[in-house]
Amino acid sequence: MVIKSSIHVGAENIVCPLGENIDQTFEQALKGINSITEFPNKVVNGKPVLVSRFSDERKRNIKNLIIDSVQGSIGRCSYDPLKADKTLFILSTTKGNIDELENSVQDAMLGRLLNEVVNELGFSGNSFVVSNACISGLLSVITAHDLMQNGFYDHAVICGADMVSDFTLSGFGSLFAMDDKPCKPFDKARAGITLGEGAASLVLSKNADIFDRSFTYCGGASANDANHISGPSRTGEGLYRAIKKSLEEANIQADEIDQIAAHGTATMFNDDMESIAFDRIGCEKIPLHSYKGYFGHTLGAAGLMELALLFRSTKEEVILPCAGFSDPGTTKALNVVSKTVHKTTSTLLKTSSGFGGCNASAIFHYEG
Repeated sequence: MVIKSSIHVGAENIVCPLGENIDQTFEQALKGINSITEFPNKVVNGKPVLVSRFSDERKRNIKNLIIDSVQGSIGRCSYDPLKADKTLFILSTTKGNIDELENSVQDAMLGRLLNEVVNELGFSGNSFVVSNACISGLLSVITAHDLMQNGFYDHAVICGADMVSDFTLSGFGSLFAMDDKPCKPFDKARAGITLGEGAASLVLSKNADIFDRSFTYCGGASANDANHISGPSRTGEGLYRAIKKSLEEANIQADEIDQIAAHGTATMFNDDMESIAFDRIGCEKIPLHSYKGYFGHTLGAAGLMELALLFRSTKEEVILPCAGFSDPGTTKALNVVSKTVHKTTSTLLKTSSGFGGCNASAIFHYEG
């Protein structure tokens, strides 16, 4: 492997119904626990709704959720990157404050949420929102890396967050895309997604000393197959191209990857598409999992939440199983992890896909 990038990634944190921080979230997942429960008094298409949702006792608004997540990441750094020169802040979200539409269009704008967050954090540097369906979180990492690699910034703090709302429930319900049981990614009996909420944060830096333990960004890319507004390419073309470009940038072959954290929404078309793309690129034998069976599909936060959990499990020399998976059920056979594996891994592939045909892929290397 030849690592051309000098950008390091770490200080991962998650705040979600499964745990108040990355440590709690990992510990719960390691025990095989998920945070998927029935949404009280909610019915969609005549069926009860299962979600991963904060309890009423732990509930906070999205702004406070973002701030909690970011402060948790910063607390894992040797100094505060938000106080350093040439730092970028990115907020990744799909729906943001969408529920505020009932009261005010202005209050629902993503830029307003961003401004409230950076003001509360006391950050006066450059900031922007990345909102590109469900690849938003991973695309934020790729975007930050590219800007840093080209000399615009020395650090980047990224947070992804989304909440379960009536808007998202009715939207996915109209597509008949939600399962009334916990989601089963890549399984023969999969019947749709489980929505979730939460936030995750990461820090990127040119200075590895800011982290206790970190990963090196090796390569990343995005590609859009433009197949359909809500349906992926049946050939996996967009995801295939994104992974191919990531491998080329990282200067590695597909069989050098140790594990894959896939998107794995548990819809029939998404999981089939991913299986075809992974098979085409030569990754069909690599251990693969989706984390959505633990804390649901968190939309614009998904890529970052899943990347954070991937980083933590790699540090602990564990490959977590694909929660909900038992029987293979995709067009192309994959090596889906069905039980916890205690193993040292170093080269990781994270992928995300979303509405509108968007796909993202990134490769990271852990030095240990």
